[in-house]
Amino acid sequence: FQWHEHTFSLPPGAVALARSACAEQQAFAIGSMLAMQFHLEMTPESISGLVARYPGDLEQVSDCVQSAEAITADLADRARRLYRIAAVVFGRWVAMIKDKKAICCAARSIG
Repeated sequence: FQWHEHTFSLPPGAVALARSACAEQQAFAIGSMLAMQFHLEMTPESISGLVARYPGDLEQVSDCVQSAEAITADLADRARRLYRIAAVVFGRWVAMIKDKKAICCAARSIG
């Protein structure tokens, strides 16, 4: 789920992971740290809450700003798809951290 209109420069040593036509930088990693400027954790309730609380952010519909109607259309279905994506992204991230920790601990026990 994308709401931000702001972007950022990559910090030194970062690896770019995601971008869009509307924001040059959307996600990056540095070592085992993962940073994202989009929301995989949003619920239908939290999305509806943003739409209700910040209607002014949605007044100028464009390629990069969706209308409230577009954002809330089929919201339950779209949230379920978002959760599946989140499970993959976060699952792989956790697996990567566990693998690095296992490699680190094995190297310590050998040395």
